[in-house]
Amino acid sequence: MNLYLLRHTRTVIEASICHGQTDIGLPPDFAHDLATIRAKLPDLSGMTIYASPLQRCRLLAEALAPGRVHCDARLMELNFGEWEGQPWDAIDRVALDHWAADFVHRAPPGGESFAQLQARCLDFLVALPEDQDVLLVTHAGVIRAVLAHARSLPLDRAFEIPVGHGEISSICWSYQHSNQNSTEKDQ
Repeated sequence: MNLYLLRHTRTVIEASICHGQTDIGLPPDFAHDLATIRAKLPDLSGMTIYASPLQRCRLLAEALAPGRVHCDARLMELNFGEWEGQPWDAIDRVALDHWAADFVHRAPPGGESFAQLQARCLDFLVALPEDQDVLLVTHAGVIRAVLAHARSLPLDRAFEIPVGHGEISSICWSYQHSNQNSTEKDQ
């Protein structure tokens, strides 16, 4: 199947705030971004559309395909637990450095590790029917986790993959007998 991964557009929160699963909205002027995204996407009429239930993804997906969006919590961004909604510079530096030294396997207090995020994303993907194209409207962490898997890239290198707001990545995804095979496509 052709799998399209769309990151939500800019949000109404400052980048200096930790906001993985914090439910924040889109700016009132996101219609301009919407037009740009529509022009880059293939025809959505025969596609199945899934989105993170967080409004920054759900609202974008609904604007692209009204009444056709299926939300799934496995497509949510990394859960930063107790750090959600806090300014990054207000988080205890020792705790932040400890987590950052092995974010793949360590979770923020009450949150999840990047490996846990990837596991739930892959759990979602293996359940998809392979006979139809799919658009996922989701977050940078989810997209990086999926693309790292597709590229056989270690998770600690996933942040080498650039994923901008409103950007679309696509891969050919196939899953059979617990062996995943995927190849990236040029946009």
